[in-house]
Amino acid sequence: MESLKDVKLFIDPSSAAYYGDVLFCEDDEYYNRDNCLAPWIFLKKHLESLGCEVHTADYLLNNKYSGKKNIYISLGMVPNYKALAERSEVILSAFFIFEPPVVAPGLYNKIKNISKYFKRVMMHTTGTGIYTYIRGVPNAHKFYWPQTEDGIKEELWGNKKRKVLALINGNKKPKKYFRELYSERINAIKYFGTSGNLDLYGYGWDKDIFYLPYFLNRKVIRKSYKGSVKSKYETLSNYKFAVCFENMILDGYITEKIFDCFFTGTVPIYLGAPDIGSYIPKNCFIDMRDFASYEELGDYLRSIGDDEINIYKAAAKNYLNSERYKLFTKGYFAETIEKMIKEDLHQGGLLGETCLCW
Repeated sequence: MESLKDVKLFIDPSSAAYYGDVLFCEDDEYYNRDNCLAPWIFLKKHLESLGCEVHTADYLLNNKYSGKKNIYISLGMVPNYKALAERSEVILSAFFIFEPPVVAPGLYNKIKNISKYFKRVMMHTTGTGIYTYIRGVPNAHKFYWPQTEDGIKEELWGNKKRKVLALINGNKKPKKYFRELYSERINAIKYFGTSGNLDLYGYGWDKDIFYLPYFLNRKVIRKSYKGSVKSKYETLSNYKFAVCFENMILDGYITEKIFDCFFTGTVPIYLGAPDIGSYIPKNCFIDMRDFASYEELGDYLRSIGDDEINIYKAAAKNYLNSERYKLFTKGYFAETIEKMIKEDLHQGGLLGETCLCW
């Protein structure tokens, strides 16, 4: 194992709320709800076992912990990188974009300029649906969204007392409308909520927003709304099925939504990445694209019993234990960052002579 002694990694999180190393705070019940910081906590422990200190980027900006070899990674934070680019002891390693264009269109419009400063721009996909943004960006690479768990949550997965259907999402509207799925979530709420078969959770559904699909269906939305949740995992474990629609239709854009269901023994009804089958076996989830209407989907959900549900659950459990899932684990993500750091140091002549190719 090659040492990274005297190397320091600084991560600029998506929000300044995670500064002061809060990004790695395992015991913070607010920021680490549902173990959501696990990938970053694991990364810090992994790299520090190799001798590399890891902190949030504020400590680099104020020079509190900066050293001779400083690696900088941004998780979508824009204001700081240009100033850091002027410092000779700082390597701008990677700029990660976790959100899709319907959530952060402004960020995608800046990709070409950002790519001139960083060695890499890391995205969910570099193919269909995103090419218009990365044309002329040779250093764009795909990454896999790291998940919090390595397998099922035993204490929740086996829960047998379950209601029918849940949907957990914040009440937001897209900033860009091409291929968005916000309105499709509301269509699902409208159909299943009208019959009282859907429990809706998440922040803000009881507050009016200037978004026509919400406005037209606010009565059934509020009828279905059960409030925010303290734990997604505990809430999901009380349901047989969950509506898991991504924010947009985009190849390779697979977030925590479907995995949260796998961890808790809930069968996901998925819509999002058209190439989902390239990453997750189709027998693990219900594919919304297989149904011409919500009426058809509703008939299917009513027709399947515990035996069929257990087949979905078993398939998902097997997937989590397979090689295919490893791409989405926090261990694989940590190895990816380690590889980046070593490659950057080799290219700078700071870590021996052997070149590591991306």
